[in-house]
Amino acid sequence: MIRIGVLGGAGSVGRYALGYLAETEKFAIEAASRSITASCGMFSCGMDNVSLTDLDVNDKTALGEFISRNDIVLNLVPAAVFSGTETARLCAEKSTPLVDAGTAQGYEAIGGNCIYSAGALPGFSAPLAVYAAEGFDSISSFTHISSMSGVFSFGAAYDYLEGVAGSSSQENVRQLRGAEIPFVGEGDMTSYSDRETEYVRRRLGAEGTHYISFGGSETSSLLKRAAMTFGSDKNGSAKKLVEMSRMYSIKANEHFAFVIEINGYKNGGVKTETLVLKADSSQSLTGICAGLCTEMAAENLNSTGVFSFSEFAETPLYSRYMPYFIEKLGKNRHIIMLERFDMSVEELCEESSGEI
Repeated sequence: MIRIGVLGGAGSVGRYALGYLAETEKFAIEAASRSITASCGMFSCGMDNVSLTDLDVNDKTALGEFISRNDIVLNLVPAAVFSGTETARLCAEKSTPLVDAGTAQGYEAIGGNCIYSAGALPGFSAPLAVYAAEGFDSISSFTHISSMSGVFSFGAAYDYLEGVAGSSSQENVRQLRGAEIPFVGEGDMTSYSDRETEYVRRRLGAEGTHYISFGGSETSSLLKRAAMTFGSDKNGSAKKLVEMSRMYSIKANEHFAFVIEINGYKNGGVKTETLVLKADSSQSLTGICAGLCTEMAAENLNSTGVFSFSEFAETPLYSRYMPYFIEKLGKNRHIIMLERFDMSVEELCEESSGEI
């Protein structure tokens, strides 16, 4: 049986990835984190294929031994705690395939077998857009909305703020206040552009807009304030964002959703379709996506090469595994909706009014 080592298994994302992998009953799993034996006992009960190991990732010797005794490693430790590239170097030295939910640059230069950005956003957001466009003869435009609401973990807050701080300034940022999002409700949306969104535009061969929404105006204001201080106090800004998100979070509204509208030609006629994927939280969707990537990598040991999950559609694995990913997500208890509609986002808002 293939052995999978999960770093950060006790975290808010790690728990979902661990749960997904354990439920496949395909692997022997070693979950590691600082004091995991104390923090994870309650949710690891009944997982006969999971063992728990207390591990400080800053202990290079212990980390190396952990990597050596597993056939593949899933890294879910936030970059603010330990650099993903350091884990990648150790895995490459030991010829151990790596799946990493992090987005740190430099994985290609390290080599080995590594799938990075193996989460939801960035990550599954891009191949889902490619999947939404399948069957179209040509695409004239698209709209991609990522909507989330809930409490930030420290790792998620740090990664988000780091991405904002590292992005290039944009002259044509669009802000839509009080916009209606299907099956979500009202939210403030901001357009954005990064490496992943540029890839989607190239892949679909059409101009489109990516929007991101973090709930109401309070959350948007918090994000702006935290981003302004991130350059001078990274950890402090991330911690402040976590505290403020807890204060303003409304549990009933927690979700993570992708809403993708595709406009173009299909079967000789003009066509508009909208794909909706909605999960009960950002942590659950990120963890499940990381688990799916790890399952795929484990079934193709030492043959994946190095690539970003955002560009999954460029690999031969896409045609084999994307239908499987969609099937597994559709059946997962944390996925509220995964459905394609023959209408625009605007029409879907009218149709779905009252169905949040």
